[in-house]
Amino acid sequence: MTRLLEFVRASIKAIPEVIPHLTGRARWHARVYTWQDDGQAVKTYDFYLNALERLVKDVYRADIGGDFIDIMANLVQGQMTRAYQEAWKDSGGEGEVPQHLQDILETTILAEYDHVDQFYRDIVDARVDGGPIDPLLARAALWANRYNDAYNMALLEIRANDEAATGKPQNMIWERGATEKSCDICITLDGVIASATVWKDAGIFPQSGQDGVLPNPALVSHRDGQDGCGGWKCDCGLKDTDESATIESAQALRDLIGW
Repeated sequence: MTRLLEFVRASIKAIPEVIPHLTGRARWHARVYTWQDDGQAVKTYDFYLNALERLVKDVYRADIGGDFIDIMANLVQGQMTRAYQEAWKDSGGEGEVPQHLQDILETTILAEYDHVDQFYRDIVDARVDGGPIDPLLARAALWANRYNDAYNMALLEIRANDEAATGKPQNMIWERGATEKSCDICITLDGVIASATVWKDAGIFPQSGQDGVLPNPALVSHRDGQDGCGGWKCDCGLKDTDESATIESAQALRDLIGW
């Protein structure tokens, strides 16, 4: 895959006129290359969403077939890796992402791979049966949101590791996202401050659960009348803060949402 992508990029750079003559996987990688080269997108949520939506449409129109699986796997690996690299850089890390984070990253990528085949089959089935494309594009948006989710999880792991190494709490605040309507649980957690270790031990994470699990077990209803988003379209995040913790233990954090 890497050698193919390098060949495509070299070919486009030397002879741009080659693009219309490429087919299948090579043509699709050519598109990705030109998006990046033109500055239309970078490897973030927006890039991931753009790429996934185009990929879904290409399969739905039968412009590409089984190549979807390799292309999708390459996108997943690239985006998850980028998310961890950005988290490491933004946390003040220098050089390569440390091994303990790479191990978690590998688990994250493998968990994503488990769903690629089924996604492809569902797109093909919708095309054959005349089903609508909109639900598939909605699923592409959920896939794309895994970029933000992976970034948040990586940052939490980094801060928890910092705590273990220094013995000093690394406090993080739950910040509610910009969704049209936040669920009761995210509203309750908004502004709550706890150390990275407390958040991790409580098993309470924004967006998806640990290892990308959806629905997020922390964000489903735990009390009668409580509305939980399950993390499906959660836009919340855990951010570094210098403010003092408002909750000191994992159990107190779980009690807060009735879990």
